[in-house]
Amino acid sequence: MIEPNCLWGWECAMSIHERDGFSNAKAPRAAVLGGGVSGITCAGALAEAGWDVTVFEKSRGIGGRASTRREGNLTFDHGAPCFSEEGGPFAETVNALLGSGSLAPWSRRTAQIRRGRIEFSEDCALRYVGVPGMSSLPRRLSRGLRVLNGREVSEVRVTGSGSELHFKAGESEIYPLVIVAVPAPQAAVLVSGIDFLSNAVSRARFSSGIVAMAAFSERLDVPFDDASVDGSDLSRVIRDASKPGRGDSDCWVLHGSPEFVERRLEEDSDESAERLLSEFSSILDRPLPEAIFSSGHRWRYARTTKPYGESYAFDSKAGVGVVGDWCLGDGIEEAYASGAAMANHLLEVSGVSS
Repeated sequence: MIEPNCLWGWECAMSIHERDGFSNAKAPRAAVLGGGVSGITCAGALAEAGWDVTVFEKSRGIGGRASTRREGNLTFDHGAPCFSEEGGPFAETVNALLGSGSLAPWSRRTAQIRRGRIEFSEDCALRYVGVPGMSSLPRRLSRGLRVLNGREVSEVRVTGSGSELHFKAGESEIYPLVIVAVPAPQAAVLVSGIDFLSNAVSRARFSSGIVAMAAFSERLDVPFDDASVDGSDLSRVIRDASKPGRGDSDCWVLHGSPEFVERRLEEDSDESAERLLSEFSSILDRPLPEAIFSSGHRWRYARTTKPYGESYAFDSKAGVGVVGDWCLGDGIEEAYASGAAMANHLLEVSGVSS
């Protein structure tokens, strides 16, 4: 068991959903496929306990939806805008990162916009953000890990000597233990040859998302920083510039409504951004300041609409597991809990601890 005062500390209070037969190999080599919060959390805990862990991430950066788009001195948290913590192991990690300056509380003015009317609401829950962007969280959690970017795995093939990872570039490597930490629809492709895991990932459901990012030439004079929107092509509008550690430019992130996303998912994302900016102007009933930058982004798997229902799934005969926020919900908190539970179980059954 990991000591509770370390960054990865927790006690096992999660449900176990697995098969019997995982060998008691000491400190095996492990591959984690996906550098989002769940994968980084799992990899970090195993590595801190002395395991030989490699994280393979297909993108140039890490973090998944805990990511930040940078354009010169402009920053946009175009995925998860913030998170909360409700005690337990994640609270310990949050407190440690607050002390390091990687996180900060976000004091925001919240509102709800209905039919053009702004109704103010009280923000009762304390929210946290990465500093200077949401990507600071996964970057801090991944410190000291072996992370290989631009390495996309196309297939996980279970063999007698371990799981063979087949990369899109053509090469392959064998690992005795593999943790798949990507959205369930992508995980389904990788674990298609493992019936138990295929059944598990098929239980999760996702919706897509479209966001517009814009920086204005002057501050937009509105009495809120974070507003939900009803009856519109927008579902949420966020002044990213109100978050601690951001620059002076008035940067906003606008989230499209589910109906808008369904209609425009295959449209050019920058065209979708222009539509969302026009809608923002319409609901405010005034022109927006001149945009010095605007762009759109499409998230194919933005929100979990139906979670798997367990903290993780692990086929111990194959030595392959799956983790992700989609196991429990769709937030950073759930991603952390999933990765932590998987790592804690592996440490327990292998007899390895820090």
